Amino acid sequence: MRFSTTSFLAGLAIAGVLPLVARTARPLAVQATATALDAIEQAQRLFAERMEAMDDILAEARMQRLAAIASSRAGGNGSDPQRKRRKRPEPVKSAREVPNA
Repeated sequence: MRFSTTSFLAGLAIAGVLPLVARTARPLAVQATATALDAIEQAQRLFAERMEAMDDILAEARMQRLAAIASSRAGGNGSDPQRKRRKRPEPVKSAREVPNA
């Protein structure tokens, strides 16, 4: 293998320039990472806010549903809470069901 002056000088230049690039690239990498972390934290905050809003909507919907179920069980459509529920008439018992006295 032959010695090439051009390759040797290119190797020396790279060896001299590489530490300069590394010193410059590190702060850029740190800054890019810090920016990415800020973006991630902001996205997490925004997501948490949206989830809280959805939880509020879900809780309100559950309360409305429970109120509707309670009013339907109370015998009304929910329009008159003072209305009393009528009792169902007792079924007529047959002769077999009546106990002997």
